[in-house]
Amino acid sequence: SRLRRASHQRVTRYDLPRLRSGAEMAEQAHLAKAPEAYDKVSDMKLLAQFLLGIWPLLLGNVMQWYEFAIFGYLAKEMEGNFFHGSMMATWLGFAVTFVSRPFGGYLFGWLADHIGRRASTIGSLLGMTVATVGQGLLPSPLCCGPSWGGIGVGLLVILRLLQGLCTGGDEAAIIPYMVETAPARIKCLATSIFAV
Repeated sequence: SRLRRASHQRVTRYDLPRLRSGAEMAEQAHLAKAPEAYDKVSDMKLLAQFLLGIWPLLLGNVMQWYEFAIFGYLAKEMEGNFFHGSMMATWLGFAVTFVSRPFGGYLFGWLADHIGRRASTIGSLLGMTVATVGQGLLPSPLCCGPSWGGIGVGLLVILRLLQGLCTGGDEAAIIPYMVETAPARIKCLATSIFAV
């Protein structure tokens, strides 16, 4: 049969697989376990080839966590500019993002199941971009007066909520994609890159 013939062939290329049927995936899994299927390509080179294909998805994840780090690093400035000297309110504004993450995972996971993972991933990345850029454009009480400053604080909390939703959605869509498309030889290593 086709599987018996395929087990005698030598696999010489490792590239990102396209979406395959169940039979094709079973055949690839069989080939990946065969000793002759291992080429001289190192695991790191294989990982580098895989990452070249998915770097935009990882860039979105890096952008999200970079923004979280910046908020924490500039907490003292955020306290003075937006939260009227209340460090408690500043950290509550930071925590809002983490509270909304599980809901984002559920929402974008549901969207990925019903309209497709590509649309879900693009939506989460666009939402994260809007939330991050929007936070940099907010008015504060120091520059625009108390009325615009109050609007700025309200918008800051809303944008932090959106950011948390999109972070949860990003993970819900991208991690399964990485698991499905990573070469079998480095599947766990490739998936762990998302957490790094």
